[in-house]
Amino acid sequence: MKGMLSYATPFGALHLHVPEQGMPEILAWAQSTGLAKKPTLRSSRINGMDDPPPSAVLLPTGGAGFFGWPAIQGHRDGKDFTIQFLNWSQEQQDGALTLIGHDAIARLIIAIRMTIFEGDVLTIATTLTNLGETVYTLDRCMAGSMVAPAGPATLSRFSGMWGREFQLHEVPCPDGLLLQENRRGRTSHDRFPALIFKQGDKQIAMHLGFSGNHVIAIDTLDDGRRLIHAGELFEPGEVQLQPNESYESPTIFFARNPSALRAHVRNEILKWPEGKISPRPVTLNSWEGIYFDHKLDALKAMVYEAASLGIERFVLDDGWFGKRHDDTSRLGD
Repeated sequence: MKGMLSYATPFGALHLHVPEQGMPEILAWAQSTGLAKKPTLRSSRINGMDDPPPSAVLLPTGGAGFFGWPAIQGHRDGKDFTIQFLNWSQEQQDGALTLIGHDAIARLIIAIRMTIFEGDVLTIATTLTNLGETVYTLDRCMAGSMVAPAGPATLSRFSGMWGREFQLHEVPCPDGLLLQENRRGRTSHDRFPALIFKQGDKQIAMHLGFSGNHVIAIDTLDDGRRLIHAGELFEPGEVQLQPNESYESPTIFFARNPSALRAHVRNEILKWPEGKISPRPVTLNSWEGIYFDHKLDALKAMVYEAASLGIERFVLDDGWFGKRHDDTSRLGD
């Protein structure tokens, strides 16, 4: 399979160009289902190659002359580190499109699953399988990629700490390579796995559905456009694929605005009992009232006073267990 490929749904369309070898090129992510046009290819003004190198592609690798930030990296004991997928095929099931590529030299197979949901929310997840007879060390495998336009733009990102979560910062989108890495082993306040790319009235909201070490990369291409990637962050040697073993990435979510992404989370991911949220009880937490000083008389007074005000639930916070009488001892002590 090669040439133009349009994955169209009632909610939007993703137009790709699948090459004879190399990664699929993102032509357009459109709200309409009309066909996109393949742009005129020119040799690179940067490296002077006669053949046009890959540019705005899904999950670029080090093969086919791509010299930007590779979304997939690995090796087989120092070999098979240049990845070049070809012989692409497609599968469509349950409304999703899966592109499958093979690298007979590195002995890898990749499956990129894409789904467009209501609200024109695009999700991408990637599976990489080791078809070799020896261990393949996977150093990096992003969940997915999306192209963003060239020119001045801003990024909305989130930072913070305990007690000051989700502090919104809007900064100019820089040229070159922007990296955000989280090594806390969970979703953190200071490096939340999401961002909003803004240019005029156009937006791309991105979120990585994963609580753990992650990396977000925005790489400026030769023509000024950007590729936005996100995925797990591996420590050295963390992912060792045995023969016929696969790595499955988390899911990356792209939407045209934050509201569409929030609606998708509420409608498609959060499954409330009987389809709705039950009324939430009004709660009083003991922390600001007594901190670590848990004395029964004081607790009773708080409970009775809270009940007289109509408060429905009382929560004992830090300090009720063991020898945790101040913040010099740990929760497990």
